[in-house]
Amino acid sequence: MIHNGVGKLLDVQGFASYVVSQTMGLPFPTFLTYCAAYTEIIGAVLLILGLLTRPAAIGLLFTMVMAVYFHICEDGFVIASFETAALYAGMYLFCVFNGGGLFSIDSLIAKQLEKSNS
Repeated sequence: MIHNGVGKLLDVQGFASYVVSQTMGLPFPTFLTYCAAYTEIIGAVLLILGLLTRPAAIGLLFTMVMAVYFHICEDGFVIASFETAALYAGMYLFCVFNGGGLFSIDSLIAKQLEKSNS
């Protein structure tokens, strides 16, 4: 995801005009491009660390839902077109419901808070 986010930042106007505005028909294409790019970069780093896992996964899930929508607008219901985005969306949905796991920073913070409240 970091690679995808950086790719958007390398050609903001191209992505904004073709993908966001022309193909998807969304308003504020430049703003939405920056939002998507930084969500993919920062959200991926947060997931790697296991910090703020659920909020990061929600942001990344939303970007993948929009990616699936883009591929459907572009190619129709050709599974090969949106398969990767759908798989990522499933992974992020899993993280939304299950959190960061036992070895995440979120888990370490929760354990520290538990100890301090006891």
